[in-house]
Amino acid sequence: AGVEDNLHTERFVIARTDKGGEGGTVTFAVSDKTVDADGATTLLEAGEQAGIQMPFGCRMGICQSCVLPLESGHVRDIRSGDEH
Repeated sequence: AGVEDNLHTERFVIARTDKGGEGGTVTFAVSDKTVDADGATTLLEAGEQAGIQMPFGCRMGICQSCVLPLESGHVRDIRSGDEH
């Protein structure tokens, strides 16, 4: 048996809720960059598209590596649809 027969991989992704947000303007405090993001774009994706290096581990919000304090406004959790 070759290596391929002994290699097992798993890939996990989170299903986004159908409760899409409206999107809006996001200002990243450290860089002071402001971007417009639609309701389907995560804050991590919006920051990366703006050239901001942001911490992440799983890219799904599960490992909490990307969690930062919200200074103002509100966000919707794509895992649950809850608004904060």
